[in-house]
Amino acid sequence: YLDMFSAPVRALVGVNCLDWEKEYLYTQLQKMNEKKTIFFCVFEKQKEQLIGAIEIRDAQESRGQLYCWLNEQYWGKGYFSQALSLATKYYFENAKRSWISAHVDYMNKRSYYALKKHGFADECFVLGCQGKQYRLILRAK
Repeated sequence: YLDMFSAPVRALVGVNCLDWEKEYLYTQLQKMNEKKTIFFCVFEKQKEQLIGAIEIRDAQESRGQLYCWLNEQYWGKGYFSQALSLATKYYFENAKRSWISAHVDYMNKRSYYALKKHGFADECFVLGCQGKQYRLILRAK
């Protein structure tokens, strides 16, 4: 996990230190056991290599529910779209919720357009810890 959580990925998601992500990962695994989050690792099928992660947090626990990243070697190759489709389908079927929210930093256009392509709709702008963010919503079909 941490080997693929590269410097370009950390810069996009605003994580300055691998130790922070490691601690975050352990915390989220505990929350999974408490049914407060759904956490998926994304794998490249042929190599069986972990290449990213998708988390959908409980709406009561977090302002933006979606946390995701994909190693830059796999950007633009369809991995994220396929993984997000599987994760959101699982979430809507099992969490019995009708929507998912995502916050994306204003400067992170790659993530913004990937979520829009997946069907997320603009809701508003919000202020995040790194400045202006898009707030997007995906509604269950």
